[in-house]
Amino acid sequence: MPKSKHDQFVSKSLEHPAIAKAFLKQHMPNYAQEHTILQTLDRMDRTNTDHILRRHHQDIVYKAPTNKGIDVIFNIEHQSRADPTMLTRIWRYNLHALEAYTKKHHNQWPVIIPIVLYNGRKRPYPYPSNTSEYYTDAEWATREMYYRFYLVDLSQFSDKEILEHGICAPLEILLKHSYDGRFELNVAAYRKVFHACIDQVGEDYIISMLEYCDSHPNFKIGKKMHKFVEEIFQEKSKITMTYAEVLTKEAREQGIEQGIEQGIEQGIEQGIEQGVQHRNLAIAKNMLKKGYDIQFIQEITELSKETITRLNNKE
Repeated sequence: MPKSKHDQFVSKSLEHPAIAKAFLKQHMPNYAQEHTILQTLDRMDRTNTDHILRRHHQDIVYKAPTNKGIDVIFNIEHQSRADPTMLTRIWRYNLHALEAYTKKHHNQWPVIIPIVLYNGRKRPYPYPSNTSEYYTDAEWATREMYYRFYLVDLSQFSDKEILEHGICAPLEILLKHSYDGRFELNVAAYRKVFHACIDQVGEDYIISMLEYCDSHPNFKIGKKMHKFVEEIFQEKSKITMTYAEVLTKEAREQGIEQGIEQGIEQGIEQGIEQGVQHRNLAIAKNMLKKGYDIQFIQEITELSKETITRLNNKE
């Protein structure tokens, strides 16, 4: 089974400036909130020409000015697994960002604020987020080798609390429940924030959410998440149905390709016939996974109710 596309979903989410601003406003340290001008965020990892930074950095780097004349670089890393080497990795990423910045600005140094967005199975995050906790003498470590990242451990927030985070809440809610699919509140409680997010970043983001849900390696959890998103956007069925049609097209193409391969071995006519049958079965399997009812699947695939029921029981 494929791995969940956590990183891809985080990147797609935070590439929307509105979501990135909401996330940073919520999770940056207080001293930075008072002075950072988030209205002029600049996506540094996309525009930076430094090949080392591009090669080593995995997630999101934003730059913003402050009213103190100092630039702030936000290094946002997503982690779906607890990593005891996280601090050294962050240290290395930040050094690359610093080197890239000083090539352009020479004697000026930015403030670099690393933020780790964590949604792993080990809850809470089990390792220290600052260097002093790795030393036997914390006082000396603080004086000579103190360094840290700001940890956003989603398991330590209730869904109600996350919904107060603004339009980055859909990202955080889906990441938080990617290991259980057990949303804590009634679906109606999520609609206002989810819709506010879509109003700002566009309806394509609904597709990003659904794609993320459907990338889940655990079918049952992925199905729960998918249905949760569909129920939140129930009045936007045209979008979710369009997405279903894309899945259907993919399954159809896959079936035809396999049919052609069979045709080479067994004869073109028989292969095409089997390809059509395989196509319809693939479509039915996909639609069952997405929670569509049997009658609707019959209309799309022209398979018998008995065949679809058997497929459903196998799933």
